[in-house]
Amino acid sequence: MAFKPMRLADCHLQRPQRCFVLALRVGPAYCQPGSSIVYSQQQCAATHAASNLADTVNIPSTSGNSSSSSSSDCIPAPITEDAVQCSYYDWKWRSKISYVKAGTSGPPLLLCHGFGVGSYHFDRNVPVLAQQHQVYAVDLLGQGNSWPTDPSCKLSGPLRFSADTWTEQLHHFIQDKIGQPAYIAGNSLGGFLAVNLAARHPEAVRGLVLLNATPFWSSRPPPGQEGLLWKLLQADGGTLPVPQAIKGTIERVWWDRIRQPESIRSLLQLVYANPAAVDDQLLTRILEATKHPAALDAFISILLSPRTELTFDEMLQALKCPVCMAYGGGLMQFSYKFT
Repeated sequence: MAFKPMRLADCHLQRPQRCFVLALRVGPAYCQPGSSIVYSQQQCAATHAASNLADTVNIPSTSGNSSSSSSSDCIPAPITEDAVQCSYYDWKWRSKISYVKAGTSGPPLLLCHGFGVGSYHFDRNVPVLAQQHQVYAVDLLGQGNSWPTDPSCKLSGPLRFSADTWTEQLHHFIQDKIGQPAYIAGNSLGGFLAVNLAARHPEAVRGLVLLNATPFWSSRPPPGQEGLLWKLLQADGGTLPVPQAIKGTIERVWWDRIRQPESIRSLLQLVYANPAAVDDQLLTRILEATKHPAALDAFISILLSPRTELTFDEMLQALKCPVCMAYGGGLMQFSYKFT
């Protein structure tokens, strides 16, 4: 599978004022009315999900040309909040994994959040998407409301809060709770994990919607490839318990500073296209996770855990499912499209 750069100026969309759809896998295809992008019929569900997400997230335009028309007229009214089920299920390390479910018909759609937040990041999306999908949103382990109660559980093996652990968690969730291949829409880190999951377990994924997906995660090489510096840290690949010397240093120098409300607000405003979305409610929910007794250990484990075996580009090359990549807010000057 080959890739070639595609400029934003080359993209013609039905909703230029909301979202840039920059990449699609092309199979047996037809042209969607009003668009120059070619879709395969199999891609409709993933692309429609991206359209709904674009509407509810409301990504501002990076272009001066915007249309006054909206697609909201063709989206059914959202379900009520009472129809969104919040639940927990048990996983490795005696973890309590938090997730939400809404919708009773249509193809399953799993929403995967970015770093440091939780499934609540999709509160506005779930009721709308549930009109045409069985929608699930899960908190990644060590974030939101998903936490292990026995990190040293021998039956589960060593615990590290790594991209591979989260990928395994999502795969298990699809197998155990969804029970069939699903479309996955991932934001930032969630997009990276979605690609990793689709590359490693193609049978579990029907299609991907990548929303500002990060193309990298962790700087530590995979096990067996670490340089001298990583070996000197003696951090054992980010597994718990983390080294007390490292934990004490980070707690004393860094931890309390980065979890101050104003520090978090400043960081979020760097990555949010709409600064008004960084409100007190969002800050409160993010800070709640940092107060968990295992939060510092999880944070250090994330810093010390190795990266995935495949790079993001290698994952993309391995994909066998339809893909929609969406970037907004002027974060990307170019992307790739499948040819």
